[in-house]
Amino acid sequence: MLEVIAFVAFAMALAAFLGGRKTAERLEAEIISLRAEIARLSERQTAVEPAPSRADEAQAPGTIEVEDEGKAGPWSRAARGAHEEAGAQEQAEDGGRNGQVAAAAIAEAPTPSAESLESRIGAQWPVWVGGLALALGGYFLVQYSIDAGLLSPTVRLTLAAAFGLALGIAGEVIRRRAMPTIADRFRHAMIPGVLTAAGAATLFGVVYAAHGVYGFIGTAAAFVLLALISLVTVALSLWHGQALAGLGLLASLLTPLFVSSEESRPWVLFGFLSIAWLATLFASRFRQWTVVPTLANAGLGLWGLAYVVGVTPFEALPVTFALLVMIAGVGLIWPGGGERAERAPGAGRADAAAAGPWERLFAPPYAAVTVSSAIAATVLALLFISPAVTAERFPVQEFVVVIAALALVGALRPTAVYPALFAAFGAIAGTWTLTALSDVLAYLDPALPQLSPEVVVPGSTAMLAAMTLAALFVLLSSFVLDRRLGTHSQFAILWAGIGGVVPNAVLAMSFLMTGKFAFDLSHGLAGFIGGLFLLAFVEWLYRRSAETRDMNTRGNGYR
Repeated sequence: MLEVIAFVAFAMALAAFLGGRKTAERLEAEIISLRAEIARLSERQTAVEPAPSRADEAQAPGTIEVEDEGKAGPWSRAARGAHEEAGAQEQAEDGGRNGQVAAAAIAEAPTPSAESLESRIGAQWPVWVGGLALALGGYFLVQYSIDAGLLSPTVRLTLAAAFGLALGIAGEVIRRRAMPTIADRFRHAMIPGVLTAAGAATLFGVVYAAHGVYGFIGTAAAFVLLALISLVTVALSLWHGQALAGLGLLASLLTPLFVSSEESRPWVLFGFLSIAWLATLFASRFRQWTVVPTLANAGLGLWGLAYVVGVTPFEALPVTFALLVMIAGVGLIWPGGGERAERAPGAGRADAAAAGPWERLFAPPYAAVTVSSAIAATVLALLFISPAVTAERFPVQEFVVVIAALALVGALRPTAVYPALFAAFGAIAGTWTLTALSDVLAYLDPALPQLSPEVVVPGSTAMLAAMTLAALFVLLSSFVLDRRLGTHSQFAILWAGIGGVVPNAVLAMSFLMTGKFAFDLSHGLAGFIGGLFLLAFVEWLYRRSAETRDMNTRGNGYR
């Protein structure tokens, strides 16, 4: 059955390609004939209407001037003024008539009709169906060869790789030779982009199968090959547009589903997804895309969710690596430095000027990218320590590292306000889970139902995680107040609130569940050091601002 599907897919793709080529040739012939007809009509009009001669019109004023040259009386000057006024009025009337004729010609000229939905679907659906069929054909070529065992693994992968390369070369050839002659309405069909995306998807599957299924190549070789394919896809998407990047992203996300093995290899899976995500992000950085990186964040988060929930026990370290790659990419690559070029020239500048400072703070440029990454990282970090899933070991360190990385990006980038907020929420909710605060409610009132299953974690581990998060948020809030208070005051005020709420909340929960009510040296010392640090920091900020004011006052006095 699979070979029939592959054959039908190839036939449909070939028919779509040949049909598009014939349509392009026919349209090119019609355009050439129309240009020739326009040139012939222009020549005929030029021959029928000769250029008017201005000899008489130029002679009359000259004669009058010669006759009146020796006359300086008032009657001669009046005659010359009347003649000039009559000539100016005549020229104005001729100009008005010419303008009316031109306006009438423009009004009578046929306006190009907008492309209808039927023509758009009719022009594009064979190309999209053909591209999908080619991509499925590449996948089925590998999958069916695995199931049937007709050829050796080496031959299977070689044929699939040759098929993918042929698709990519065909797409590039069509883009360079055929696309410049195709009419505008057929450019939206994206014939080269579809072929290139199908070839990239096939090559992704080949490399993944060679490493993850057969073990022909090692981790380093697979990493290099996947990185090479990703970079080539990125380079081609810069010419073919965001749709090719989206198709390449979809293909990379679906590759582990079509070409899979019985053994679970999370490092291979999330290493592959990280490379594909980075390739998409680099393309988005060069072209300033928003939709594709947002979908990439969502896809990476969904793969992490499926693995953590579906595999028992799961390894948290590969998922943590992928999340750290995503957080670092959003903070450093795209939209990393969005505060330096928030908007395109002339785009939304009036709205930005009309909005207040707090509105601009919570509506940063390219917010969809940062919000999607923050949601994915926070949800997976909380899921690591959730009692609903089972890990090989309780991943407290992975939870702290992901929250810390998200908070660090939120402190370094004034446009990353949502990562900062989600990091604060994740720290409080994660400490709640670690310290099993729901047991306190049941202890205070046994009639209350238990809100969540009990989490078995040593008290020292929960206390250390809470103190680490508290110290982290105190340091990051101090950094933001030091660096951003003068330039981004609203952002600094927000972080001042985060630095006041989060450390107190996590330390209070830790003391309530793991501390000793009579005498607790650890929590007491942590609170004392934190309070002393904040007092010293506030005093230093006050002295620095006072010195700055004095310097400004002296400078104004010298002036």
